[in-house]
This record gives sequence, C-alpha cells and structure tokens, in this order.
Amino acid sequence: MKKKIIFSVTVVSLCGILAFLVYGNRNEKKEVNNPTSICIENNGVKADLPYIENLKSLKDESDLIILCEGTNVQEKRDYKGIPSIVTTVKIKEVFKGTKDLKEVKVIQHAKLDVQPKSGEILIMFLMKGNGIDNPDCYGVVGAGQGIYVLEVQDNINSKNTSSSNYEEAYIKPQAIKNDNILKELNGKYKDIKNKLK
Repeated sequence: MKKKIIFSVTVVSLCGILAFLVYGNRNEKKEVNNPTSICIENNGVKADLPYIENLKSLKDESDLIILCEGTNVQEKRDYKGIPSIVTTVKIKEVFKGTKDLKEVKVIQHAKLDVQPKSGEILIMFLMKGNGIDNPDCYGVVGAGQGIYVLEVQDNINSKNTSSSNYEEAYIKPQAIKNDNILKELNGKYKDIKNKLK
C-alpha cells in the first residue's frame, strides 16, 4: 500500500513539475500559502503541486533522510519524456534508511529543479522508486520541499558551508519555501538534527 501511495505522489508531483516547466519560472522561489497544494502561476496558467503539511509528513513519505554533500558527478537522462539530471551526492549522515550508504543518485527535473552544487551541504528527504526506468535513483519528496541547504550566517551576508563548519549552520529551503516545515527546522543544524530521525 505504501508503494502505491508513493507512486501516486510521484505521478502527481511529476504532472505538477511538467506543468510548472512549461509555464513556470525556475529561478523564482515559491512560497507555500495554501494548506493543500502549492499553486504556481505564470502567464495566467496555474499548476498545483502537492503540499507537505509538516515535518512528520515529510519524514513519513521519505525512504531516506540524509545529510549530504553535492558533487559534480551528473548525467542526463530521459524520464518518461521529461529531461532529467541525475546527481551523485556523498552521504555524511543517514537519519532514516540504509545506514551504510556512502553515496546515492538523486534524479531531478533538468530545467525545473535546482541540482545540488559541488561542495554544497544539504539535508535531503528522498524516496525510492522512480519506476522501472530509473531503479538506481532516489527522487526528492515534495517536489523541492524536501531539500534544505545549510548556511553559515554572519552580519554582512550568508555563505555556503564547508564540511568543517556545518554543525553551526542554519537551514534554508533550496527551492520551495514551506513555512510549516521551516518552523520545525529552525535553529542551528546541531540543534535540529535529532528532529530528522
């Protein structure tokens, strides 16, 4: 039953991503303000993406929750007619899922999603099961609501973290801002990592 729900969520997410790709602006951060969906509007056309209600829901839908580092190892793929990018990320810590994983491949929409950058430290909420086309990959839960960047804050500006200082980093959304999840993941990484388990 869980696999059917995950497959349904994946299909709905992909439909929403496709609509956003055709009509949306990928560089613009989207704010979540609707309790059941994320409504994206561009040029008079709307696309609705599933809304992740809270951190518990995000964790429940995830097969793998990790702290990871982006790499420059990427490959292009076609996923059911959708141009995709598969990025390999190096795992630093596993909060949920197979504990001995050292790296995983994450599949994302090539033109819509923001792919992890080399050296960037991220928290990723991932689900297995991108169909028979990409069985070696994980997808991001919540079409972008499941990726968070760790950043060090200073008085002048913010900087990306390096592996030496991410314990003191704050979390910010990578692509889609979900205020409910951010309220639960507030504070420094060292203070919130137990909430990810």
